Amino acid sequence: YKPSKKLKIKNSILHLKESFTYLKKSNYIKYLVIYSFPIAAIITITMSLSAAYFKAISFPIYLMGFLAFIGALLIALSAKNAHKIEEWLGERKTLRLIQLAMIIGIGVVSLMIPYWSVFGYFLIPLSAGFFGVVLSNYMNLHLKSSHRATLISIKNFFSNLAVFILFPIVGYISLKYSMQVSFI
Repeated sequence: YKPSKKLKIKNSILHLKESFTYLKKSNYIKYLVIYSFPIAAIITITMSLSAAYFKAISFPIYLMGFLAFIGALLIALSAKNAHKIEEWLGERKTLRLIQLAMIIGIGVVSLMIPYWSVFGYFLIPLSAGFFGVVLSNYMNLHLKSSHRATLISIKNFFSNLAVFILFPIVGYISLKYSMQVSFI
C-alpha cells in the first residue's frame, strides 16, 4: 500500500484490505486482538452492571457512588503504574497476570458473598487500567506505523463486538436465572 495524498474510497479500501492481510500474517497481533475480545467484554459488562451488583451483595445505595469512586481510583492507579509492573514482569507474564486477575475477579464476583465480593469486583477496575495501557503499548510496539491506526481500530472493533454479543447474553441469563449465574 502506497499512501495517497487524496482521500478516496478506493484508497481506503485498499489500505483496509492490506491491514487485514497484515493482521492475518502477524500471529502476535492476531493474538492481541483475540486476547482483548473476552477481557474487554468482562471489563465493560462488569463495570456496567456494578450498581445492580452492589445492590445484590447488600451494599446500601448511598455507598454506591463511593464504591464507583474507588473503582475509578483503582483504574487510574493501575494505569499510572502499568509500565513499571510491565517492565518488571515482561510481556508474557504481564498478559498472563491480566488473565489471572480477570479469572479471580469474576470468580469472586460470582460468589456474591454480601460485602466481601466487592474485593473481587475491585480486581476488575484494577485490571482495566493496567490492561488498557499495556495492550496499547504492545500494539504500538509490534505494528508498523503505516498500519497502526487501522489495526488498533480493528482491535477496538472486535472488543466492542464482544460487548455487543455478550452483554445481551449476560443480561438474559441474569434475568432468567440470577446475576450470580450470569457471572459464571
